[in-house]
Amino acid sequence: MSQIRAELVYSDISDHYMQFVKFNYFNTEVQPKFKFIRKFKDVNNIENFVKLASEIDWSALTFSDNNASDKFDIFHSKISECIDLAFPLTKIIKFNKLHVVI
Repeated sequence: MSQIRAELVYSDISDHYMQFVKFNYFNTEVQPKFKFIRKFKDVNNIENFVKLASEIDWSALTFSDNNASDKFDIFHSKISECIDLAFPLTKIIKFNKLHVVI
């Protein structure tokens, strides 16, 4: 819903009248808020994560000559990949504290 209002501004300074236009826009539709979450409670997902993490070749991390920052980056990328595979993001819609999983 929108409102448009246009009027003249009367003044004794000039014989020309200024005009103004005011726009009011009201969005009355309920916009759902989307949120992405991970579900860590499923036992099968936890077991899958442990399996994926145990299959990683950690020797590249422990026996490399990289500095601590580089080793952490390698560790973080490998663990993040396991988390993404074992605990995928789930999209939920949030309506006034009500969550709907889609």
